Amino acid sequence: MLSMACKDVGYQCGFTAEAESEPELMKKVMEHAKKDHGMKDSDFTPEMVAKVKSVVKKV
Repeated sequence: MLSMACKDVGYQCGFTAEAESEPELMKKVMEHAKKDHGMKDSDFTPEMVAKVKSVVKKV
């Protein structure tokens, strides 16, 4: 199981996502970021994706 917390990438947000795979986790994170932080697809640059992936933990 993989997990990441929004606060770990610098947002003051209590959101945490868990998933069995990285693609599934990234989908949840991106959906949350769009819905709750007003992000657009163009905001998910390679640097942003790398930042998110760098804080993913195995739980």
